[in-house]
Amino acid sequence: MKTRARLVLEKRFRQMANGKTLAAFSAAALLGLRLTSLPAEALVINPCLAAYGGGSPTVDVFVNDQFVETLFLSGLVDSQGKQYIDLTSGGLGTGTYSSPDGGQFTIFAIPDGRPDPPRVFLDPGNGGVSLLVATDMLVSADTLGTLGGKLSQVLDSQDSYGTCPGGMHTYGITMDGAALGANPTAKVEVTGQAVVRGVEFGSTDVINLIPPDSTKPDVGPSLIAGTPTAPLKPGGLFTGAVTESIACGTAGATDCPLQLRNTIALTFTTEGDLLYASGSFGAAAAVEPGTGNEALVLGATGVPFDTFNAAVANQPLRNAFEVGALLKLGPLSGGINPPGETFSMRIGDFAATLDPGSFVTRSFFGFKFYVFDGFVGGFPLKAVITPLFGNRVSVFAAGHGADLRPGTAILDLAIGDDKGTTPAKVFNLGR
Repeated sequence: MKTRARLVLEKRFRQMANGKTLAAFSAAALLGLRLTSLPAEALVINPCLAAYGGGSPTVDVFVNDQFVETLFLSGLVDSQGKQYIDLTSGGLGTGTYSSPDGGQFTIFAIPDGRPDPPRVFLDPGNGGVSLLVATDMLVSADTLGTLGGKLSQVLDSQDSYGTCPGGMHTYGITMDGAALGANPTAKVEVTGQAVVRGVEFGSTDVINLIPPDSTKPDVGPSLIAGTPTAPLKPGGLFTGAVTESIACGTAGATDCPLQLRNTIALTFTTEGDLLYASGSFGAAAAVEPGTGNEALVLGATGVPFDTFNAAVANQPLRNAFEVGALLKLGPLSGGINPPGETFSMRIGDFAATLDPGSFVTRSFFGFKFYVFDGFVGGFPLKAVITPLFGNRVSVFAAGHGADLRPGTAILDLAIGDDKGTTPAKVFNLGR
């Protein structure tokens, strides 16, 4: 049975999700909250042979289905130590891609001080999963052209991951971002493929819920949003995750030439519209064959929140902020355990990563919530995570140093393997 306190708290956050922002902060007050480092990854031996020994990953860029150019590794590593392809390096270094029919799109860095450019990075099997991820990009539809307003990026790992043990491998695809604007209309299609080389002309299998031997054509996409049957979520969000086990090589032999290909197609209907993915478009594959590796794969890509709403109260004179958020965990989430998981948050110029053990468990009239009360960059940070009803979770955080202005700011949040990004409304408090 729900206690009265729990019912009040849930009501407050439902009101916040409907736009009554200050209710989020009064809900935090019920918990007694007042405004006043990267984790080490488990080391797993990569069983694949000759990783990075042959080919180099690429990104082919198309505008309105017309090929524009191919992008290659930059020769640099990002803040996480991963090699990457710079998505702003095309168009003679402008990040602007054009087609003969007049279509033009520009990929920008998200203007909030994050250390890395829009990029595609890869990880060859560390942690037991090979990754190919596009992230931290802001896309502008400058002009649509006469053939339709579509920007496509085809990410291909080529043979960067080497040859792995054969058998049934678990593959996964995720997407996490938002179309911006009062009435966003963008369509997002993500088609991830497991590419099996070594057979005549090669073969591919789209990573989705359709079995390889199905009579229904397996043409994809893996994930889609912005259509009548799969609309964008509130706030213009597009989120999702899917896994599939696909045969590669022969069980008992090291003969699986692991390769990922992921096509990200963004279609716009209005010139000047924006779309961002500070979360990511992720593609991943377990390097070891076997069943039951879905959690391993999704742990590497992250499991996007199903829904995510947030607002931020800003105190300019003190450069202090209060974030109130309500989220719903994704269908493939394994749940959260804040005391045992890494927590990270980015808003404006503020970024924090808290190691496992940072949150402590508290109880209020019989139900649990989790609290952090400490310092980040020499300033206090206080945060509370409260599991609610129907796989929903509320998050409140109060800190310093975001340097926000009224309008909209991008909020990135991760609790363990679960993560999300959302445009958050920012308003100034009169105190």
